[in-house]
Amino acid sequence: MLFRTKLIHVLLATLFAFMLLPKQSNVVRANAAEHGLNAQYFADKDLTDLKVTRIDPNIDFDWSSGPPDPSIPPYGFSARWYGKIEPKYSEMYTFYTTTDDGVRLWVNGQLLIDKWVDQAPTEWSASIQLQAGQKYDLIMEYYQAGGGAMAKLEWSSPSQPREVIPSDSLYPEEVTFPPIINRLGYDDPTGLYIVRPGNPAKPKIALGVINKSSNPITLTLNWKLLARGTDLVSQGSYEIDLKGNEQKLVKVPLGKIKQPNYYRVQVEVLNEEGTLLAQKDMGLGIIWPPHYGLRYYSHFGLGFRSEGDMNIQMQIGEKIGVKWTRGINSVDPPIVNPEPGVYWGDREISRAREEVLSWMSHGIYPLGYINYNMPWNVRPGPNGEPLPRHANCPKDMEAHANMVYHAIAPLHDLVKDWELWNEPWGTWVDLDYM
Repeated sequence: MLFRTKLIHVLLATLFAFMLLPKQSNVVRANAAEHGLNAQYFADKDLTDLKVTRIDPNIDFDWSSGPPDPSIPPYGFSARWYGKIEPKYSEMYTFYTTTDDGVRLWVNGQLLIDKWVDQAPTEWSASIQLQAGQKYDLIMEYYQAGGGAMAKLEWSSPSQPREVIPSDSLYPEEVTFPPIINRLGYDDPTGLYIVRPGNPAKPKIALGVINKSSNPITLTLNWKLLARGTDLVSQGSYEIDLKGNEQKLVKVPLGKIKQPNYYRVQVEVLNEEGTLLAQKDMGLGIIWPPHYGLRYYSHFGLGFRSEGDMNIQMQIGEKIGVKWTRGINSVDPPIVNPEPGVYWGDREISRAREEVLSWMSHGIYPLGYINYNMPWNVRPGPNGEPLPRHANCPKDMEAHANMVYHAIAPLHDLVKDWELWNEPWGTWVDLDYM
């Protein structure tokens, strides 16, 4: 009996203590749930393989080489954040995205930033007029291709200093998803079309669109064709009907073009309310076949840059009759000789050979070149200050010579000509090496 009485007293005391506890913890949790953005993380680059759903307080992530969640791969993932944003001032707001890699940003149904491409950490910005105290739809999509991974969203206005958009301005509420424009370009990704006598070029705009809504929609694509970027040649309009949740790729003809020239095509995509969903200013090349005025075995070459899709660049080179190119991206001293006495392995060599063979499959033969020095073999400046590897003499010439040998040897059966130093600077003129 005594034990039962004590037990009852303990239970009553515990219950009374819970009744006296402040409800602040519940309030905190509720407030936390009221702010931030809905976040979806996908195990692919295309926002299809959904793995994680959560609420993020804001968008300010630097994942480096790690994934945002254990269920997400460290490379080749994507994310979508959506909800409402509420400004404090009735002003023109500028939004800034910094991502590695691709990003799309909508505010109030307008596509402000559309940089769905592989890129190093890069900042993009766009502006829109907003009213204080009004909530607007906000959607940001992101994908990571490889290497580092980061995503950041900031804003500013005349009265709002630039900052990562804080959680108290964000609300994880439902939004109206605008149609997703996942492709806007030409049916030929090179943007080059061949014209022959009596056979005009027939370029087409390729528009890939996804209707995220369950309701049918109609989009309008307007275009202008300008010769040499200024002279209007033609223009037109094309309507695209989409069923609910439909994905479609349409190809809009620009008409027949008979004369080789440099053109520009201005494109805009609007919804039924006339809201601009996407716009693009694209170069268009209409050219003769390479054999017109160019020998089949021409020595005409072109140094292609490493940015962008190299496969498309190879196709462009083949179309315009390029027979050689300068440089092999996979052959670089830090890759060939990353540290003293250590040289590239079979994997890196195979990658370099594959790059060379890819060029050769398009009838283009690379000129090999040695791009500067190894970072660890940099000769210091006169006061001991570090010098960039592109503007100095190697401190160990024998090591540099060994690197050159190891760069050339695995490729000597494919690449016959080499440039031993890219852009030799004045610092090479040193009597110590004469």
